[in-house]
Amino acid sequence: MSTCPSLLDLQNVNYKKKGLSMEKHKIVLPDYKNCIANLPNSILKKFGLPTNGDTLPLLDKYLQKDYKNIVVILLDGMGKAILERHLKADGSFRSHLAGIYFSTFLSTTVAATTSVMSGLQPCEHAWLGWDCYYPQVGENVTVFLNKIQGTEKPAADYNVA
Repeated sequence: MSTCPSLLDLQNVNYKKKGLSMEKHKIVLPDYKNCIANLPNSILKKFGLPTNGDTLPLLDKYLQKDYKNIVVILLDGMGKAILERHLKADGSFRSHLAGIYFSTFLSTTVAATTSVMSGLQPCEHAWLGWDCYYPQVGENVTVFLNKIQGTEKPAADYNVA
């Protein structure tokens, strides 16, 4: 359901120009059907509300139970490699791991967090980094704070992002 373009062809062309192989370098491409932006859409679907994109099939399965409340805890930067490197396989956290899904592309804190809050991919919400340029105010804006970058001055009397 995402309107984001696939990067596969662009990456292949880029790597071929450099004489490289994507398979050899284990490039991980965005998976718009199994990423953090799909999580809120599963929750919206659970409660019969309109979604903004695809859902997470594994989460949809868990949400078939009659839950009244759903709590999401976002652990920024906690990927599969971090879990495998620092936690015991038979420990509580890893032994209860039901599955893996991916971050967004771009996988910045701002892009991923905004996707979790909106159910949109970064190319749809355009919050790509902590500070972004907004032509309507002619300034770089710290998007979460709606302030002119490096100041305490509001970017506008509305949220420019």
